[in-house]
Amino acid sequence: LSRADEAQATVQLPGGARLVTQEGSLSIEGRQIDIAAPAGLHARTSQLTLEATHGDLRFGHANASAGSFTGVVGEMQLFARNLRSQVDRLVQKARSSFRTVAELDDLRAGRTRWEVEGHAQLHARQATVLAEGSVKIDGQRIELG
Repeated sequence: LSRADEAQATVQLPGGARLVTQEGSLSIEGRQIDIAAPAGLHARTSQLTLEATHGDLRFGHANASAGSFTGVVGEMQLFARNLRSQVDRLVQKARSSFRTVAELDDLRAGRTRWEVEGHAQLHARQATVLAEGSVKIDGQRIELG
């Protein structure tokens, strides 16, 4: 234990690990640091920063909440048996979008509007359009059959 001044102290441990205090801050330095707490591990702070080249998180069950969340991801893959989301308003922007549904794709909406700048095409073995009111088809040329 060396104490050059009152605001700083260093404990040099065998193997090169160190505990350093400076002006009320504590630094734990070591080649690898493991924390084992069978009953629980709790941390409270105003700011938390984790930096790593590679990271793994594993939970039997996880809950998370945030007042605001911003994420920047270069590439993301999500694998889930079931995915449910409930959103008041969803806005998505994509350069290209591709979706494949093996069985049923069911949309229920109060209103739906499609606006396509170029060509729109619906191709099906069978197609049905049902309306309780009027059906309007407006175009310079309409081809049937």
